[in-house]
Amino acid sequence: SRTHRITTESTDDWSHARRENASRYRALFEEFGVSETVSLPEEISERHHVYNQFVIRVGDGLRDEVLSGLRKRGIGCSIYYPRPLHLQECFSSLQYRPGQLPEAEQAAQETIALPIFAELGEERQRRVVETLASVVRELEVPQTVPLRRAA
Repeated sequence: SRTHRITTESTDDWSHARRENASRYRALFEEFGVSETVSLPEEISERHHVYNQFVIRVGDGLRDEVLSGLRKRGIGCSIYYPRPLHLQECFSSLQYRPGQLPEAEQAAQETIALPIFAELGEERQRRVVETLASVVRELEVPQTVPLRRAA
C-alpha cells in the first residue's frame, strides 16, 4: 500500500488551487448575476486566505431553502457552524446567552459552505454557481445588504 506524504509543498499547492477556485467563483457569481444576491467571503489585501471553506451568506431567512434546493440538485454544500461558537456547549463556562453576540448569531443562520477543494475545476464550479443562480431566482432571494467589516 502506498502512503501519501503531506508536505509543505503539497499544502501550498492545495492552498494555491483553492485560492484560484475562490477567484473563479467570484467571476462566475458575476457572470451568473448572483453576486448581489448572496454575500461572498471578503478578501483583505494585506491577508492571505487559504479558503479551507468558501462560505457564502444568504439573508432574509432563506438560507435553509437555498441549501435544500442545492442539495436536491446534487450540489454538495454544508453548514459548518449551525450554532455560533459562543452558544456551543464547549464554551458554556463563558455563560453567554442568545442575543449577546447578534452578528455571530445572524451569521450562523445565513451561511452555506460551497465546494472549494483543490481539484474542483471550472466545470464543476460552473455547475455549482449555475445551480445556485437557478435556486435563488426560483426563491426570489432579494439583493443583500453589504456586510459590515469590523474596524
